[in-house]
Amino acid sequence: MNDSSNPSGKDFGNFLTSYFVVSGLALPIVFYHTHLITLQAAIMSMCGGVIVYLTIIIFGTFFYESNDDDYY
Repeated sequence: MNDSSNPSGKDFGNFLTSYFVVSGLALPIVFYHTHLITLQAAIMSMCGGVIVYLTIIIFGTFFYESNDDDYY
């Protein structure tokens, strides 16, 4: 099932990642708009989400190992 012509697992992972990122940034805005949370709480929630997402991206790029053998 790990055929390179059927990358359904990678597509699902990309979909799930984009869902979490969009909901993590958009839900505080929606909650603020409906007066469920204050502006300060929405800003803190979005800043916390950005910090978490940036940490994951930096961690992934720092420990990414390429399969290329072009270096000596």
